[in-house]
Amino acid sequence: MVDVNPLKIRNIDFQFDADTPYYWNPKHIYWGNFVNFVTLVAPGFEKYFIKAIRSAIPLINNPLVAEEADKFCRQEAQHSRHHIAHLKVLLNRYPGLEQVFDDVNRSYAALYQNHSMHFHLGYAAVVELCFGPLAKFI
Repeated sequence: MVDVNPLKIRNIDFQFDADTPYYWNPKHIYWGNFVNFVTLVAPGFEKYFIKAIRSAIPLINNPLVAEEADKFCRQEAQHSRHHIAHLKVLLNRYPGLEQVFDDVNRSYAALYQNHSMHFHLGYAAVVELCFGPLAKFI
């Protein structure tokens, strides 16, 4: 079996410091606000995706597919680290956002607890497939 579309883990290196403004992309404010929104929700759904996919990996018979699933989890963990770094800057300036972040994390914990692995994997697939086109649209 030839892997025609191998997942490559991109090494991203965004830097955030205490001086990063809320409107960090003044030429594209809507895009910047979208990324701020994603920063509030992404760590929650990335943790959810990783937990769901990690629980499914032992059930995957094809080693190439299992390896791809593992790479996906590592990529999501990297994305989450960068969103959390951005989130820390936002929370320092706007501490009221912490409640939103906590609510998102609780909702994903409840989602995981109340649904099947098939649901989780389908949910992860749909959300991931939507992000590329949505980002291009915005």
